[in-house]
Amino acid sequence: MKSSLLRDTVNTGARIAQFGHEASRVKSAVSASITDAVEDGAAAARRAVRRGAHAAEDLLDEAAHRVKRSPLRSVAIAFGAGALIGWVITRLIRK
Repeated sequence: MKSSLLRDTVNTGARIAQFGHEASRVKSAVSASITDAVEDGAAAARRAVRRGAHAAEDLLDEAAHRVKRSPLRSVAIAFGAGALIGWVITRLIRK
């Protein structure tokens, strides 16, 4: 009876130790996965910012090129856009 109880206690202790080891391994795996996901997200955000900065720079270069190529047309478009925005603002203020 005592040996059976002692054997069951030892087996239970071994199972608890094994469970603790498995839990620690799972915790490490989950922690590594989360860390990897965060690093991947940060890298994607940095790439998106770089792409956006390059796109904005390209847009400014293209605008400067168009203004140099046809300055009168650019002035006319800017005047028309300004007049339209002014008209819209005055309409909104009156209401």
